Amino acid sequence: MTRVFQLEVEVGDDCPLIDWERHPAVADAFIQFDALLRDSNHESELMDRLLRLTTQGHRSNEVDAIYLTPGLAVSERAKNALRLLNIPRIRFFPFQLDSARFFVVTTDRIVDCLDHERSQIEYFRSNPTRVKHIRHYAFHLSIIPDPDLFTIPELCDGMFSYSRPLFVTGAVVAALSAAGLQGFRFEQLV
Repeated sequence: MTRVFQLEVEVGDDCPLIDWERHPAVADAFIQFDALLRDSNHESELMDRLLRLTTQGHRSNEVDAIYLTPGLAVSERAKNALRLLNIPRIRFFPFQLDSARFFVVTTDRIVDCLDHERSQIEYFRSNPTRVKHIRHYAFHLSIIPDPDLFTIPELCDGMFSYSRPLFVTGAVVAALSAAGLQGFRFEQLV
């Protein structure tokens, strides 16, 4: 049976955050980055833009995942471990953090697999078709391959494309854990 996890980051002193309220220039840069990301014809401009983005904080030499507020970035080791799984439509955009190369991770793989009848979903009062929060996840597991890294359409509305929640299957968790990567957290949903 396929197991599904939400891919998260262990946030601590060695996992820096970008605080949008304290760093409005960085926030503006990521907003512009998001607009370019939605148009895949600008990949070279995206690379240049990411190399100019500034991140705040410090990092340990052993951290492989950082939370960008919003979004996820991974080390070269983590990127290589994910690539070995041959999961379609994962994109990596490089940038420098201190002396290390990191990659913003995004996917346009949106799998319509949420079981609305068995999930506990909270909708916006102003728009009862738009999901505000999912308290309990239930999935149609038969349509999720293993390994997989994906997001769901219910959580894509109005979010930056690079900050959508990411879900992974058990094979991805096993591969990232076997690679000895630091900084990931996997919340088992199913």
